Amino acid sequence: MALERGELECALALSEESLSLHEKRGNKAGVALALINLGDIAHKRGDNEHAAVLYKAALALQRELGNERGVARALARLTN
Repeated sequence: MALERGELECALALSEESLSLHEKRGNKAGVALALINLGDIAHKRGDNEHAAVLYKAALALQRELGNERGVARALARLTN
């Protein structure tokens, strides 16, 4: 919601907290989702290089998990 409202700093803080919590719990699907969100924030900030790094990391996790929907989502982000 914060990202949709253009509140990038708030979205960044929430996404970083989410990433940290998912990493601590070993929740790879949650980590991948948080990476996608962080990539979206980087993209909105105009940092497409960093966004691509984040999307590629999410893509790798989604492939590892065998999550075709997640793979498709990450690939779609990489095409933008």
